[in-house]
Amino acid sequence: MLVQTSRFGEMDIKEEELFHFEQGIPGFRYVQRFAVIEVGDSPFLYLQSADHGDISFIVVSPFDFLESYEFTLPVDIKESLGLDNEQHVKIVNIISVRNELASATVNLGAPIILNTQLKKGAQYILPDGKYSIHHPLFIGEVSTEGGR
Repeated sequence: MLVQTSRFGEMDIKEEELFHFEQGIPGFRYVQRFAVIEVGDSPFLYLQSADHGDISFIVVSPFDFLESYEFTLPVDIKESLGLDNEQHVKIVNIISVRNELASATVNLGAPIILNTQLKKGAQYILPDGKYSIHHPLFIGEVSTEGGR
């Protein structure tokens, strides 16, 4: 399928490569099909909507920046995504870049969970507030002041 994007121009995305987000992403509930776009050797990826070319998110694996990042995924999320094997799990977090990349923040409080086998996805809002939603991307320590 051809998708006209505001960031990449026209892209040919195969239907079988799309991740389906049954509940959308908070704030974008109506957007349910996304492609994961790799950017060369960069750790950054794009989560590009297949239905709304002007909607894309810069994402990154939190483990590339914070080795200590961890949380427990509830059974209901695992079941809704069909996750029965850790090999099929990919975790990414949305990055916010205001002025320049050096001041970018990452939303550690609401990771995106992807089932790479079944091509299902969901954003899970961590209930404990342990991680910040505006954690500086290039600082290795994890803030325990949640929500800030």
